[in-house]
Amino acid sequence: MVILPFAISYAAEYLAGITPTPGSEDSEQPPSSSPTSPSTSVAGNPPVAIDLVEMESEEFGLGNTHVLPEPIDLSDSELAQLNKLTHQDQRGWFKRNGSVPLDRMQLKVVLRGNSDKQVRIMQITADKRCSSPYDGTIFWDPPGGAEEDIIRLGFDLDSDPSHAQELKGYRFVGPYFSEKTISLKRDEDVVFFFYVTTRQRYCSFKFLADILHDGQKVPLIIDNKGRPFELTAVLRDTDGQWDPTQYKVAYEGKGILPKSDYGMQWGKMAQSK
Repeated sequence: MVILPFAISYAAEYLAGITPTPGSEDSEQPPSSSPTSPSTSVAGNPPVAIDLVEMESEEFGLGNTHVLPEPIDLSDSELAQLNKLTHQDQRGWFKRNGSVPLDRMQLKVVLRGNSDKQVRIMQITADKRCSSPYDGTIFWDPPGGAEEDIIRLGFDLDSDPSHAQELKGYRFVGPYFSEKTISLKRDEDVVFFFYVTTRQRYCSFKFLADILHDGQKVPLIIDNKGRPFELTAVLRDTDGQWDPTQYKVAYEGKGILPKSDYGMQWGKMAQSK
């Protein structure tokens, strides 16, 4: 690798089988290290191949908080059923009802040169479709160095366009590809760390990499098993702090029962929108 200078129908389904069937898709797998099956936009042998797209964490510093797009007002008995699920099965229930990662996301992406001619990565952009952040229901439970040579890129979904930004820690310091490109020979890898944020929107998005191959620009699509990634902002008060009272329905995590396989015990918050 060479880096070159270069100028649910959500409300209707939430009660259907609140206890997931073991082994079904709704029995959520562990959240860390979620490899995807990436797709590319070029048939046959693309000049750059995608070897890995992996979500590093779905609970990146945000505890066990979940936001759903629609208001779901559980009765006491329905809430008791939810509280009897394991943590893993609760995650499956949240996912079925539209929960997506909150505020920020981090991905590990590995691209590999797949051409006898050298190729260059000229730009990477988050191609997004955005709207207002979710405000339906919140389950509120806030949270009380890599060995590889990794290129760290930030994507701010609140900016247009969302081109790759250089990261210093978790601070965006300017466009990454404005003064450099990345060259790959055949079977040469490059490892990226993608840090994606939004504080204003709900977005579904994929990444578009501009590849220069044999004098032609070739697009490369990086997505989530053929589907877009999703991210929603958390609603905040005027001081910029998370504000669960802005949601139509709000629940609060009460803790885990000792010597129990149950997941988080949820109770309705007194102040709901």
